[in-house]
Amino acid sequence: MNESNYNDADIFLSDTDDDAADDDDECAVDNDFGSESSLNDLLAGWAVQCDINQVGLRALLRILHGFHPHLPLDGRTLRKTYAKWW
Repeated sequence: MNESNYNDADIFLSDTDDDAADDDDECAVDNDFGSESSLNDLLAGWAVQCDINQVGLRALLRILHGFHPHLPLDGRTLRKTYAKWW
């Protein structure tokens, strides 16, 4: 097989696979569901470790809330971070 049989898409796909694997390692969260960790704790840890912004976390919580009504609707509540008013 000569080099002309390869196209740019093949090269692009192989490059992105490696990048995706690197991203997964950086954002790996311990999924020990048998532990005492609650879904709230797991989501909060995931959001911090994977650097999920407030907008994205709020959108995810609103989706999950329909299936898990005990989840808060706001990421600040989940992360237990509150605004201070002086």
